[in-house]
Amino acid sequence: IFDIYMVIADYIPMGADRETITLKEGQYVEVLDSAHPLKWLVRTKPTKSSPSRQGWVSPAYLDKKLKLSAEWGVPDVPEFHGESVSEDEYRKKLSLIIQDLLGTEEEYVKDLQFLQTHHIQFTETCPAVPVAVSNQKPVIFRNITDITQFHSNTFFPELQKCDTDDDVAMCFLKNETEFDKYITYLVGRVQAESIVVSKAVQEFYKRYTEGTLASEDPSLPPILPLQHYLERPINRIQKYQTAIKDMIRNKARNTQNCALLEQAYAIVSALNRRAENNLHISLIENYPGTLEILGEPIRQGQFIVWEGAPGARMAWKGHKRHAFLFKGYLLVCKPKRDTKMDTYSYLFKNMMKVEYALP
Repeated sequence: IFDIYMVIADYIPMGADRETITLKEGQYVEVLDSAHPLKWLVRTKPTKSSPSRQGWVSPAYLDKKLKLSAEWGVPDVPEFHGESVSEDEYRKKLSLIIQDLLGTEEEYVKDLQFLQTHHIQFTETCPAVPVAVSNQKPVIFRNITDITQFHSNTFFPELQKCDTDDDVAMCFLKNETEFDKYITYLVGRVQAESIVVSKAVQEFYKRYTEGTLASEDPSLPPILPLQHYLERPINRIQKYQTAIKDMIRNKARNTQNCALLEQAYAIVSALNRRAENNLHISLIENYPGTLEILGEPIRQGQFIVWEGAPGARMAWKGHKRHAFLFKGYLLVCKPKRDTKMDTYSYLFKNMMKVEYALP
C-alpha cells in the first residue's frame, strides 16, 4: 500500500537526468520512496493513452490525497492540462502570497516574543515556582529562545526585503543551518507535551494566565493557553511548506524555472523527518563509539530476520530488527521495549560498511 498524491503544477525537471520524469498538473502518482527531501520516487497512474512511468520528481509538486492499494483504486479523471497564467496574473498572485507570508511571519514573531517575555520570564523570576515546573523548564520550552532570536533578528527582517519568489527562496537557502534549530525543538516535542498536560504545570500556568496576565490590559486580545504558543513553531513549518508550494504552482504556470523554490521546500519539508530520525538515533544503546561521527541517518526502519530454510519463514518466527542507514554505514539494532517503564530503545547489534548513491 502506497500513498497517492496529486500533481499541483506541471513538473519539468532540469538537466538530462534519465531517472527523472515529467508530470502534468492534475495527474495522480503513487509515491514509492519519500526518504530524500529533494527527490521522491513515484509511479504514474496508467491511462488508456499512456502506460505507467516511474522516476524521481520534486515533492514540492505533490499534494497528498489518500492511501490506496497497489491496484490503484483512483477513479479515472480527464487529463488536465496545466493552467497557464499571464505575467501580470503571476505578479499579482505572487504579491498576495508574499504579503500573506510577511503578515503571518510578523504574528509568529510576536507570539514567540510574547512567550519569551511572559511565560518563560515568569518561570525564571517567580519565587514560588513548583519544583515539578522549574525542573522541567528546559524540557517544556526546549530551544524556543534560539528560534525566537533567529526569526526576530534575522529571518523576518530578510523576508521584508523580498520582492520576488526567488528572493524568498534565498532567505531559506541562506539560513538552512539556522532552520536546524527546529530539529532540536521537534525531537523534544513528545516529551514536552506529556509534561505540559501534567496537573502541576497546567495549574501553574493557568493561575498565571488568569491572574497576572488577565489584569494587564483588558483591551488586549485574550491570552491563549501555553500549548498554543508551544505549537506555533510546528505550525509555522507547515505554513512555510504551503506558501512555497503556492509560489511554485504560480511560477510553474508562468513557465518559469522553480529550482530555487524546490530547494527551499526541501529544507522545510525535511525538518520533521530529520527530527524523527534523530529521535530514533538517540534511543540506540551499547554502540561502541560516538554516533554523532556518523552524521544524520539517510533513512531508518524495521525489518524481520529469519533463521533456517526459506520454506519455514513464518512472520511470528522472525526476529525484529531496526536498520539505520548512514552515508557509508548501516547499523543493525534490536528493538527493546520496557513495559514497566513504558520506554523504547534499540540495542546495537552490528555495523556494516556500504556504498550509497543519492538520487
